[in-house]
Amino acid sequence: MDREREIALALSSCPASVASKAAVYVLEKSGYVKVRESRNGFTAIVQHALPTSQDPQCMDAEGTRTFLPRYLKWPSCAPRGRARKRFDAS
Repeated sequence: MDREREIALALSSCPASVASKAAVYVLEKSGYVKVRESRNGFTAIVQHALPTSQDPQCMDAEGTRTFLPRYLKWPSCAPRGRARKRFDAS
């Protein structure tokens, strides 16, 4: 997916009142890259758990603290055959 479409898909998961100030991450060959800083504590990302899945997520500050590290780590784990195993985000 091209970068602009991925940004739009990620932001579509956020309520309109927070989307314009949410952080945004996109998936590139090297992994997830932050393309915009948050100005309200929210984060938008498209989770690619499987090669064919595209699951947009919008997280508040707590979700960003607890779930985002796992999402960001996922691309580095999946290619090694660990996609179905649980892993520690630390």
